[in-house]
Parts: sequence; structure tokens; C-alpha cells
Amino acid sequence: MRAATILCRRHGGDFRAIVAGVLAGNVTIIADVIRTTVTKPTTIPDVCLSLPKRAIELCTAPVLEVVLAMAGIDPAAKDTTPAEKHTKAEAVSYENHFRRLYQIGTGWLGWTPETTWSATPAELEEAFLGKAEMLRAIHGGEDPTAPQPKLTVADKLARFKAGAVREKPARTPTGPAMHRPATV
Repeated sequence: MRAATILCRRHGGDFRAIVAGVLAGNVTIIADVIRTTVTKPTTIPDVCLSLPKRAIELCTAPVLEVVLAMAGIDPAAKDTTPAEKHTKAEAVSYENHFRRLYQIGTGWLGWTPETTWSATPAELEEAFLGKAEMLRAIHGGEDPTAPQPKLTVADKLARFKAGAVREKPARTPTGPAMHRPATV
């Protein structure tokens, strides 16, 4: 999370620019990703700046994998969610997405800032889903991933007459406060 937030701020707030730079073999961006994501100081980013183009091409795939992981994307993961359960989420900037994940980690989950900064977006989202499931088990409540019943016009009219002014929108599997960043 920390590296993702730093890279996002350095490169105009959009991970697409970082992905495009890595794919284009931009040595400066590749070196910046390495420098920002390593846990111990290294001279690898400086060496990258003097490598021939073919060596940089060999770095592209592993660096791209790191960048995608920071964005919460696992290209190797199989999506087992049925197509009808996918919902359109509001697009937000990566900076706001990371800010929200930090709030979830430190606020909702009660993690320390260091633990939250060290987690990947996918880990934070899964922990949040687990916490929400636990709270539903303890306190009861709707499962936001359960299929929503289709209401007929007559049902909607009856609800309106009973005082339910409008139908509640279906909740996304990640809850109402979680948004997905714009796709990379």
C-alpha cells in the first residue's frame, strides 16, 4: 500500500501511466518501481539506468506483475464470481482508492498503520469482507452478495404505498463504501 500510494503520487495519480511506462520499457519508471518497492536499499534501480534495451525488456514482466499487485490485480487469479453478480462500481482515482483502503485498514479493521501500509490492496479487501461477514454472523443482517429479488411494478407500488419511498439499490460485494479504481 505504501509503495502504491507513493508511486501513484509521483506519477500523476494514475496507475495507468505507470503500467504504460513499464510496458514501454521506460527505464526511469521501472527503476522507480523497483526503488519504491524494495525493503532494503539496493543499487538495482541505478544499474537499470545503464542496462541495454534487451535487459530492460526482460525486467518488464516481473515489474509489471508488482505494479498490478499494488493495484489489487492478480492476473493469475481465476474469477469465480458468476457474471450476474458483477456490478458496475463507481470509478475513483487510485489515490482515493488507496486512501479508502488505508481508512479501512486502520479504522474498520483496527490494524496499525505499519500493518496497513504493508498489506496489498487485495489483502485489505479480503480482510474487510471477512470482518463484514463476521459482523453479520454476530449481529445479523443482509448478505450483500445474496441475489436481490426482482420486484414487479405491483410490488414497488405496494412498497411505495406502505412508506418505502424508493427501492434500495443493490449493494456491491465489497460493501457500499468500497469502490474499485478505474481499470488499468
